[in-house]
Amino acid sequence: MSGPAVILAPLLAELDRWGESGGRATFWLRDDDLTAPSPALDAFLETTTSAAWVPALAVVPGEADAHLPNRLAGESVRIFPHGWRHIDHEWRPAKKAEFGGGRPVDWALADAQAGLEALNNLFGLLAVTPVFVPPWNRVTPEVTAGLRALGFTGMSTFGPRAAARTEQGLGVTNTHVDLIDWHGTRSFIGEAATVDGLVAHLAARREGTVDLDEPTGLLSHHLDMPMDAWPAVGRILAAILAHPAAHVVDPADLVGNPPEGKQE
Repeated sequence: MSGPAVILAPLLAELDRWGESGGRATFWLRDDDLTAPSPALDAFLETTTSAAWVPALAVVPGEADAHLPNRLAGESVRIFPHGWRHIDHEWRPAKKAEFGGGRPVDWALADAQAGLEALNNLFGLLAVTPVFVPPWNRVTPEVTAGLRALGFTGMSTFGPRAAARTEQGLGVTNTHVDLIDWHGTRSFIGEAATVDGLVAHLAARREGTVDLDEPTGLLSHHLDMPMDAWPAVGRILAAILAHPAAHVVDPADLVGNPPEGKQE
C-alpha cells in the first residue's frame, strides 16, 4: 500500500473489527455556517454527491440568501436551522455563543423561533428538518428546555452525547470529528487526522465508553476548507460507504418525535 491507501488503512481496519463483531458502524455529516451560494458550497456538494452521502446543511437563517433554495433544488441535502444570525452575545472571558447565558432566555428563544420560521418561509415547511444547531455548538440548558415548544424535535452540537440520547424532549445526535483546526491553522486538519478522529470515536463506541448507537459525525465548514482538501474528504466518504460494515445515515432520520400538534 502507498499514499491514500496507507492513510485509510486504520479506518478500514476499524470497520473490519465492527464487521467481525456483527456490528454496524453508522455515520453522518453536518456542514455549518451556510448562508449563500458560493464556489466553496459547489465543491462541498460535488464531494458529497460523488460519494453518495446526504449531508445536513446548517443554514444561518437571519443571513440566508434568497438564491439559496434555487441553488439547492434537486440536491440531496437536509436543512437544519443554525441559530439565528450567528452573533456572539457573551461577555469575555466567556466563550462565544449565540444561545449562551449572556442574555435573557426569552430573547434567545425568540431568536430560535425566528430562525425556524425564516427557514420554513424560505425553503418551505416540509423542506426544513427541525434540528437546532446552536452556533459554536453552545447552548444553555434553559434555552434547550424551551426549544421543543417552538417546534424543534432534535438538537445537534459537538462531542459524544449523554447516555440518555435525549435532552429536554429533544433527540440529540452530535458530531465528533471537526475537519477544521480552529486552534491552529484554521484550515483542514488533514486526511490522516480525520481518519484518526473517526477511528477514535468508532473504537470508543465499539468498546462502550461512549454511546454505541450514536452515529459517528463528521463536521465540516465549507467556507473554511481549502479547495484542494476536498479530494481527501471524498476518499474518506467513499471508503466508508463502500465498506460492508458501514452505514451512512440520512440526517432527516436523526430527529425525535414531532412536538404535540406539530407535523413532521
